Amino acid sequence: MSKAGPGDLDRSEALVKRYLEERSSAWARSTLRGATQALGVFTDFLRGEARSLCADHVLAFVRHVRQAKTRRGKPWSPRSVEWALFAARGFLRWAALRGHVLEELDHLIFVRPSARLPRAIPEEDVRELIEEGPRGRCAKRDRALLELLYGTGLRASETVHLTMDDVDLSEGVLLVRRGKGAKDRLVPFGERVRQAILTYLREERPGSTGSLFLSTRGGGLRSQGLAAVVRRAARHAGLRRRASPHRLRHSYATHLLRHGAPLVALKALLGHASLVSTEVYLAVETSDLARMLQQSHPRERGPMQVQ
Repeated sequence: MSKAGPGDLDRSEALVKRYLEERSSAWARSTLRGATQALGVFTDFLRGEARSLCADHVLAFVRHVRQAKTRRGKPWSPRSVEWALFAARGFLRWAALRGHVLEELDHLIFVRPSARLPRAIPEEDVRELIEEGPRGRCAKRDRALLELLYGTGLRASETVHLTMDDVDLSEGVLLVRRGKGAKDRLVPFGERVRQAILTYLREERPGSTGSLFLSTRGGGLRSQGLAAVVRRAARHAGLRRRASPHRLRHSYATHLLRHGAPLVALKALLGHASLVSTEVYLAVETSDLARMLQQSHPRERGPMQVQ
């Protein structure tokens, strides 16, 4: 293998920095932090033996990551290997598209994801979680949060960033601003979600501006607080399975598919960044999604008793 000079290494590190800066506005903080660490592994490898960005060195990096050991001498976890390879592949694809490298190198990195999607919570358990879990002085808020998570499939970060202006209760739709991939999208919700939010706004939440969901201290609820709400509700409801905002999102998707929701419509509802082009091509309208939601969501199809 031919070695590159210091100028090539400086340029590679500068490109990584530019890539991370460009992507920072589209990524969640946790994603940016993980990518920064993973690409640090990549640049450290290049710096180690003055390697340049070429096919041989990319393949050598893949071997290096797959054989890497922790400080205790144990192999890296599958998730750590995936992070390092995914990050390097994304950077190399960006570098080729921007014309910073003359050859496409990202195809040399093949990653077979090993992480499994979380199991869906059974429908009966979700019902118990929502109806029996919320307790205490924030019970109305917690009920609204659980109904919204399961009734829309929003990510935790999208949920805590909702403001009062983002929710249209009369139309039954909410605006997710700068979701994954920095894309805005409209997400319809059903009557149970609307009633839960209305009750929370009328009986617990002070004021009419700012974050939709407030913490006990009056500021906007954060992702850690949201996760704690779900865990606490699961404990109160006596669930044996672990519950989390992401598991409710996965349950939302699984249950909709089980009850006949079209896969294409579900992709649009979930706002998968990797399927944006498909979403645009099929021109799925929010009104169509709302009708599908009413017909397919297990908590919208049956009669409701307003408390």
